[in-house]
Amino acid sequence: MRDVTRSRRWAVPAAIAALAIAFLIAGVVTWQMTTPKPSCPTRTAAVCGTRPHHHHPLRAELLWAGAGLLGIIAFEVGLWQRKQIPLSRTRSAASRFH
Repeated sequence: MRDVTRSRRWAVPAAIAALAIAFLIAGVVTWQMTTPKPSCPTRTAAVCGTRPHHHHPLRAELLWAGAGLLGIIAFEVGLWQRKQIPLSRTRSAASRFH
């Protein structure tokens, strides 16, 4: 019977990595909402088609920092789980000749 813990040890780091990617995308979207479109000839938003809300650039930078931190955490959790659950050891081809 397969060991469930061994077969699903990738789930937690993958979930954290997915959250990091979501933070990265949210940061990009927020960054695009910080300023009006550069091709805007006038100051009215109705003419330019800019977004109705403008966000501070710090919000996007905080989302990117959170994405980086979550990425590091996902990597560390993956390495930690790899150390906690040893893989089955098989003899390599090189060790057979010794």
